[in-house]
Amino acid sequence: MQILDEWMEEGRQPAEFLVTLARQEKNSPFAECNFLKKAFLDGCDRAGLF
Repeated sequence: MQILDEWMEEGRQPAEFLVTLARQEKNSPFAECNFLKKAFLDGCDRAGLF
């Protein structure tokens, strides 16, 4: 929902969010469960949900 609500409404692409999340996950993998969020959203992207 975060991708759809916050990013796409502003004209940004889901891929941009994934790049940002990858940077956050690298810097702080345990903050806000970034390592789990990134893995889940990468799977959604591979499944064509974005």
